[in-house]
Amino acid sequence: MGINTELARIRTHLANERTLLAYIRTSIAFILLGLGIVKLFSGSFRSFFGGISTIVGCIILLFGFFRFWRERRSICRQDEPDEGM
Repeated sequence: MGINTELARIRTHLANERTLLAYIRTSIAFILLGLGIVKLFSGSFRSFFGGISTIVGCIILLFGFFRFWRERRSICRQDEPDEGM
């Protein structure tokens, strides 16, 4: 494996990790938005929109981890040399 190939692999891994961190940041923002709505407002508005925002934040987090692991497996499979060579 050449130096350019190795550097490209490292860049791809780092980009995948940065994308995961972006998903985590976004999910934290949605969860905190939901908690803030619950804390600041009253009535059914509070329960509905606060709950929806919190649930969306959790879904974004799960999707981010799922995407990270799927891409990581894909990157690792590309790193393995072919059997025929």
